[in-house]
Amino acid sequence: MKGKNEFLKDEIIFIDENKNQSVLYKMDEGLQFGLGFFETILIRDKVYFLEEHLHRLNKSLETFGFGFYVSFEAVEKLIQTYFLKNIALKIIATEKNLFAMTRPISYNLETYQMGKKVTISNVIKSSHSGLLVHKSLNYGENILELRKAKESGFDDCLFLNENGHITESAIANLFIIHKDKLITPPLSDGLLPGIIRQKIIENFTVYEDHITKDQLKSCQGAFLTNSLLGVVNISHVEDIKLANHPLSHDVARFFGEMIPQNEKYR
Repeated sequence: MKGKNEFLKDEIIFIDENKNQSVLYKMDEGLQFGLGFFETILIRDKVYFLEEHLHRLNKSLETFGFGFYVSFEAVEKLIQTYFLKNIALKIIATEKNLFAMTRPISYNLETYQMGKKVTISNVIKSSHSGLLVHKSLNYGENILELRKAKESGFDDCLFLNENGHITESAIANLFIIHKDKLITPPLSDGLLPGIIRQKIIENFTVYEDHITKDQLKSCQGAFLTNSLLGVVNISHVEDIKLANHPLSHDVARFFGEMIPQNEKYR
């Protein structure tokens, strides 16, 4: 689809952290109030899930009436122009601006060998929020809670909604294994429709159902997913050690075949 409001290739402002760079931008509600959206895309020797990322981003732009979309060709051209490899590309869209920047992929082999220790946040998320199902720039609360968790010796935190259902972590989707079944919270509980979450649903038998704290703490295993992290087991929920179920290994192996450059899956 081509349209007069599409951002052209040279209108994606690339911010290079290695250069002293002055960035021209247009003041809008995205920069003033966080009304904007972003995607973080994994690049190894190739780009992974670019079509899915842009579909989600453009759906958000359409839902909130931004009046433009980001084309596949524009992002591919940017990646080729700056020779981007083995890096994470972040695309940020506000109503009047379109930025791109990169950051290192911080996850290492130890992350996957040790698993993640998580705690339960005291912050309650509303399942009625219109932003939770979008990758919004309104991530301040998540970042603050993630910092608190890390200061307390955890790697991540999980959120509950007003009904006492676990929704997601500060940076990832949640899956648990209960009675040998793979379960993930439904989108109606108030959570991001993750790219990796959807890939698992498409390739495994997954039940979308509510998850309580008690179910999580007594489950046979659990793991987190996002586009950079891939799949990583939850080793502990607060002081409770979780088992490592074979289903978790099956899912991780599946992504090892899909993304062979990632040593974590081998």
